[in-house]
Amino acid sequence: ESDLYVKSGSTVNIKCVISDALEEPTYIFWYHDDRRVLGINSDRILSVKRIPPDTSVGTLTIHSVSLSDSGNYTCAPASLQMASVVLHVLSGEHPAAMQRGTNSGNGGTSAVAAAPSSSSS
Repeated sequence: ESDLYVKSGSTVNIKCVISDALEEPTYIFWYHDDRRVLGINSDRILSVKRIPPDTSVGTLTIHSVSLSDSGNYTCAPASLQMASVVLHVLSGEHPAAMQRGTNSGNGGTSAVAAAPSSSSS
């Protein structure tokens, strides 16, 4: 598990990297805490990209994050191990806040907290 600290109002991309997979998983479900994230909302976009020969990357993009977006995010690819990242949405300036991601080099599934792109205010 890793932690990602972002400023309220920014756009966040949380990536689920699936390596050493012979084919793309038939689905990747995303969960915020215990609730499934659905891609029917313009604030949240779900996508999957195949990188030959054996990697797939599922991305959950959250536009204009707010305090209510804080919590545990889990990617659950079909028939593979789940991976999680904890998102901390901060209000105001927090210069000591850190960003960390995990990436497993021995295959499998890992959740990678990508650097957020800040929106100007």
